[in-house]
Amino acid sequence: MSKLLPALLAIALIASACSAGESTNAASASKATAPAATTPLPTAQAHTADVPKAVLDAIHQLAPHVQIQAVDKSPLPGLYQVIVQGQAVYVSADGRYMLQGDAYDLKTQARLADARLDALRRAALAKIPESRMIRFAPAHPKYTVTVFTDVDCPYCRVFHSKIAEYNKLGIAV
Repeated sequence: MSKLLPALLAIALIASACSAGESTNAASASKATAPAATTPLPTAQAHTADVPKAVLDAIHQLAPHVQIQAVDKSPLPGLYQVIVQGQAVYVSADGRYMLQGDAYDLKTQARLADARLDALRRAALAKIPESRMIRFAPAHPKYTVTVFTDVDCPYCRVFHSKIAEYNKLGIAV
């Protein structure tokens, strides 16, 4: 166990260093099942009765062909969190104002969009069959880490050079 925690931390740091500054599509995620705050809404279900039409209209007025992945009431009074192509924006209920960028809950020190984006990423990963993945796994893995690799990334190369060590610790990649 004493070697397992540093290995998992190394994986997380390498993955975050590689994806720093890139879009959320290049994110890495663990396949461990953690409860999500909300469940993903397909675009067709984003038009529910509790979402003001003005919120959806505001997004489509700015970008007519954009795919809305999810719409939720945000903890910020009067604002809805809209996930658009992997990015979170916040739109006022009347559709007049939009905020783009990270919103934080200072009490919990968490980004407001993280739980929803994590749920969407998990749903997207669940759709990829294991037969389409390259797996490096020990016989009986204790943990599984799913990583999207950039072949030109020096951090990813370091990560891949240590996969045998991670497998010895019971980590499937």
